[in-house]
Parts: sequence; C-alpha cells; structure tokens
Amino acid sequence: MHLTEDLNDRLDQYNRSTDAETKKNHLDELIAADPSEANLFRRLVWEKRFTKNGKITGEDAFLNSFIALNFQQERLTSFLGHKRAAKEVGIIYEQFMLSDHLEGYQKEVLYQEYRNLISIYVQLCRHDPKYQSVVLGLGKLREEDLSYKLAKDLYRIVCGAPRLCNRAEDFRLLSDAARDSFYSYFPDNKDSWDLARKDFEKKFHYTEHKI
Repeated sequence: MHLTEDLNDRLDQYNRSTDAETKKNHLDELIAADPSEANLFRRLVWEKRFTKNGKITGEDAFLNSFIALNFQQERLTSFLGHKRAAKEVGIIYEQFMLSDHLEGYQKEVLYQEYRNLISIYVQLCRHDPKYQSVVLGLGKLREEDLSYKLAKDLYRIVCGAPRLCNRAEDFRLLSDAARDSFYSYFPDNKDSWDLARKDFEKKFHYTEHKI
C-alpha cells in the first residue's frame, strides 16, 4: 500500500471510530506519519471532545453539546425563556469550536467530526427499541417512518434551534454535516429531510432559505 493510501485508510478509520481511545490510536498513527496542520488541529478537536486536564473523561463533549442544543430548542419556543436560551446557544456555538475565522482544513476536520457525532446519534436511535416502536409498543416503525422521525429530530436540533435565534449561518457547518450524515444512512429517503424542514417552517412560520 502506498503511503498516501495508508494515510487515507488511517484517516478513514479515525473518522469512522466512535470510541475515544480507538480514535486516539488512529490519530497517533496519523500524526506520526504526517504531522500536518490538519492532523495537529484534529488532535486539538479530539482533546476538546474527549478529554479534560489531559485525561480521557469517558464522555463526549460534542454529544453533550448536541443534547444541550436540543434542550435550548425547546426553551427558544418560550417567550420568557427565549433570551436566556439564545445566550446558551452562543455558548454551545463555542463548545462546538465553531468560528467565523476557520481555515479551510479546519472546516473539513470539524465537518468530519460532526458527521461522526451525528452517526453516533443515528446509531443510538436505530438500536433503541423504544425510539423505533409505534404507539403502545405494538410494532416497529417502517424504515421510511424511522427516517422521517430521525430527520425531524435532527433538523429540529441542529437547524431549528439556530434558526429560532437567528444563528442559522453560524451553525451551517454542523447542519450540513447532519444532513449529509442523514443522507448516508437513508439514501432512499432523502426527501425526509426536506419534509422535516417544511414541517418546522410550517410550525414556526418560517419562510427563509433552505438549510
């Protein structure tokens, strides 16, 4: 295997891995073979996501931020809670390492990290019997219905929350990664994403451009 092919294979394994220790092992190999700016930034992202004070925490900071964004989306629909929730969304923006001044390679690294995050969420939902059950647990959702349910949840969190406080563009990298990750899991049900967007806009009376 050529060096470039080997590096690409290691990077692919890093991007696909969901365990902090496994990702670290792949990343160590990547940096040893290619200490590029992208790989060194990848190290910073990994540390931000999985460590505290130099030690692996056993938690995923990006997943925690994703869950927090879900909570703020619900608060943003409240008149009394909107201002506080909008402030919290700003904090979540920083927790996701988003910025107006990202270099191209930094955007690519974060995009892949976000796709990895969304992949974890989709897998958790697909392996949760409760998430896939129909009313009263008397059956299991069809693939088409499951894709729509996931699309609604993902759109509401990564696109809806930012839109409700006028920060859609700030979260564009995350929302693009979520959409593309969803498409990779449901290539035959891509329309579910547009349907989820239309449902959100109808519910909250939004008519702005698509995301």
